[in-house]
Amino acid sequence: MSIRKRIHKIGKPTYQAIIERGFDSNGKRIRETKTFPTRKEAEAYYNAQMNAINNGTYIEPSKMTVSQALDEWLATEVESRLAISTVASYKVNIENHIRPALGNIPLQKLTPIAVQNFYNSLDKDKGLSQRSIKYIHDNLHRCL
Repeated sequence: MSIRKRIHKIGKPTYQAIIERGFDSNGKRIRETKTFPTRKEAEAYYNAQMNAINNGTYIEPSKMTVSQALDEWLATEVESRLAISTVASYKVNIENHIRPALGNIPLQKLTPIAVQNFYNSLDKDKGLSQRSIKYIHDNLHRCL
């Protein structure tokens, strides 16, 4: 875990914050590297990540999309515990509303404003009732 200065042939140097998160099953080191324009920014990021690791609140970077998370949630949490008709209504909300609007967004890049814009579009563009929007919100909220 360190901060490394990178010298470029053209332009100013950049700084990398390197977080080592242990080893994978093959014994290969797992590293997260992020580049910043200044040492101060790299140090701030590094310190924040180290605090998160030490406090147990660190979340690994993932390329999982909202669509993949929905599929995993349906398979592991919903289909085994709820009635068939409930699962069917969840799938309708997901396939008709959530997946087309948010499905391609990586989970780490999903922002509250994107979710709020999604809810607003359901109200304005699709003309759904507040109750329908609440059901869609409940599905997305439970998944996340």
